[in-house]
Amino acid sequence: MTETKQRVNKSKKRNWKHVDIQDIEDNLEDQRLQERTGGLVAEKTDDQLFFIDNSVTDKGDVSLVGKKRRRDVKNLKCHSGLLPDPKIKPGRVKQHNGKINGVKELCKDAQELLDSGEIFTSNQKQAMQQSRTDANKNKQKRFQKNKPNIASYDLWGDESSSKNAIQEAAVAAISVNEFTTEATAHFLTVTKKQRVKVPKHHKIASSSLPAVEIAHAGQSYNPDFDKYQELLASAHNFEVVKTQKEDQITRALEDQFPDASTAPTQESYIEEMSQGLFDAAEEPETAPNPDPESLSVNPPIRRENKKTITQRNKEKRRRLAEEKLKKEKAKKAKKNEIQRLKAMKKDIVKDNLEKAETAEHKAKLKEKFKDKPKILGRLKYEAPDIEVKLAEELQPTLRQLKPEGHLLDDRFKSLQRRNIIEPRKRAKRTHKYKLKYFDNKSHRNVPGCT
Repeated sequence: MTETKQRVNKSKKRNWKHVDIQDIEDNLEDQRLQERTGGLVAEKTDDQLFFIDNSVTDKGDVSLVGKKRRRDVKNLKCHSGLLPDPKIKPGRVKQHNGKINGVKELCKDAQELLDSGEIFTSNQKQAMQQSRTDANKNKQKRFQKNKPNIASYDLWGDESSSKNAIQEAAVAAISVNEFTTEATAHFLTVTKKQRVKVPKHHKIASSSLPAVEIAHAGQSYNPDFDKYQELLASAHNFEVVKTQKEDQITRALEDQFPDASTAPTQESYIEEMSQGLFDAAEEPETAPNPDPESLSVNPPIRRENKKTITQRNKEKRRRLAEEKLKKEKAKKAKKNEIQRLKAMKKDIVKDNLEKAETAEHKAKLKEKFKDKPKILGRLKYEAPDIEVKLAEELQPTLRQLKPEGHLLDDRFKSLQRRNIIEPRKRAKRTHKYKLKYFDNKSHRNVPGCT
């Protein structure tokens, strides 16, 4: 049982014996000690208490002169687990097969074998040879990758020079593919495991168009006259097609409705709705009898045109004879199917020719529309306007030239044209209005409700 502190009323003199005066006694004892050791600290000045240490303890560290020394900050206990244990020796002092001053250093076991003059095993020799081969190939691959493409031909010239540059790029790509194939073969021979198979279309480009297309020669700031006229003609045709599509929509929608001059009025509406009301009195009461032939779709049957029983039986016998003849022909054809090998071969050749023609037609269509964007979403790809400057907008110097188009829009359209992303349009901003709540005040009319 813990003793509870006795609560007394300190305002009464008889209860002063219960008051704790230990802190007052400690303070008085401290003052007596200060008086014995040189006087009270509170009554001394700053010059008597502090002094400036101008002595330099470390000659190399001059930054501590005239500054207060701070106590070393101790590391947190939670970080002590991250520090290495001094009692545990490191697993390997030297770097495994590292390089010192550009010279490859072998590990301890390999260095001992080399010093003792023992011969490496066949696996070790193969590994060392493969390591050198891979290092050379990687070096060559990095060199080809980091090698910048230098345009050594006229960008606006004929197509022959640009074709040569494309062929060089293709040769570089083939060399990279050969390196990848050899690396895969080495992977199979060493690890004895098969890589994860990727889909066939993984490395097939979505479009044969280049990522950055070369601009038309007429779009240069100082274009050739013929190239500039060609660009103007293409821009004109583009605008003509756009105008025709807009006119087609106008004819299908807006032109179907009447203008204000030809719109129906109230008088024309009354006249149209009252057709036949006032002319009924002038018409005769009895209308003429209609022609009986006009009442039926089939022609009328006359007695003299009716077939006799003999005629009907003759037609029936002829129909049965024709059906019998067809059945006999079908039976004969079934028996003579083996003898129809020549006809069947002709049918097979004909079907193969038709399939070949269909495949050729599809291949031509695929080659024709290979560079056109595919339908990837609900929206169709819309080609951007051709960037062209008019004759009066051409400038003699690059300093006065004003750029056309926008680089970000051009990249966005290029991704759509190469079937990487689907065509999109800017999302409309929807307004979400705050709901309004209304109190039904009809209950206040009831007496007794507030």
